[in-house]
Amino acid sequence: MIRNLAAQLLSAVLLFGCAPAEATDNINITSSANTEGMLQVHFVDVGQADFEYIKFPDGSCAVIDSGDTDDREFVVDYINSMGQSDISFAVATHGHADHIGSMKEILENFNVGSIIRPYEDYDSTLYTNMLYAIEETGTEEVIAKYGDTFEAGGASFEVFGPIGDGYSDYNDYSVVLKMTYGDVSFLFTGDAGKASEKDMLSMGYDLDSDVLKVGHHGSKTASTEEFLEAVSPAVSVISVGENNEYNLPSDEAMERINSNSQNVYRTDEDGTVIVSTDGNTINVETNAGKSSVDLSQNTAGNSENTNSATEDAILSEVIGNKNTKVYHSPYCSTLPDEKNQIEFSSAKEAEDAGYRPHKNCID
Repeated sequence: MIRNLAAQLLSAVLLFGCAPAEATDNINITSSANTEGMLQVHFVDVGQADFEYIKFPDGSCAVIDSGDTDDREFVVDYINSMGQSDISFAVATHGHADHIGSMKEILENFNVGSIIRPYEDYDSTLYTNMLYAIEETGTEEVIAKYGDTFEAGGASFEVFGPIGDGYSDYNDYSVVLKMTYGDVSFLFTGDAGKASEKDMLSMGYDLDSDVLKVGHHGSKTASTEEFLEAVSPAVSVISVGENNEYNLPSDEAMERINSNSQNVYRTDEDGTVIVSTDGNTINVETNAGKSSVDLSQNTAGNSENTNSATEDAILSEVIGNKNTKVYHSPYCSTLPDEKNQIEFSSAKEAEDAGYRPHKNCID
């Protein structure tokens, strides 16, 4: 029998930490001293699929989705490379292969305390095999119910979706989770689309989040303007495959995402994206290097000094972000990585090139 979500997961966290396992040489993850003891979310590059690995400050861990069927060996090796044998909980956001393709292998190769899945099943052999693996491994099965909350690894979680029971698009049954650690929050959306987003907005949830896992790989069927405005992320991450057959992310969605997010990362361009936080600041690490987002600088109360320091720069040199099409003052605390920078001689030149001003460093 499926029990209360919080009770199940509390039991799982107590029983299943993330004990060390023999590391593998197949995956090379760069770590640095300044992220030790922080909460880390790895948005792993698995091509046209989703796989998020969460390392909590207390050493426990969790996974959200598992990549596609072709990623089975890679996903298992990736978790092993983190030194993990136990996983507190896994989330299968919905039954499509690009999200649960390797979940059976995770269940069979690691001690998974609980697995969270949506109430709507999916008719496929792959999904059925995952359900068999849940039963055979004795993993606690949790049906996601909107409004449920639980804690794990020092972070708190709230289930935002799915809400409806008559969606025409199965993607809208995706499990949507908000994770909060200190003053920093992450929103994981699976493939939730416009209908699910509308339902979440209607519930009056506090959608405002610092980091957004963009829904449905940047498809135009997700990431509505109203939803993105409510989330207002400092960092958005799109899990998408290079030169994928669906031509994702779509130009339409990218325009909305760039207009509502300060920093946008894509796994097809940036590789695996690792976001670390101490509960106040955000560090982002990609194959190209590291950057920091100090969230304490992103409030109106801290804008006075920044604006006075950049008043002259507004009329002279500004620095654009090639990915987000946003231009910054040279003194901005959230300048993009050098590889993504483009210099303009004036704000007018930047705006003529299609760039818009950064809302926190330029009035």
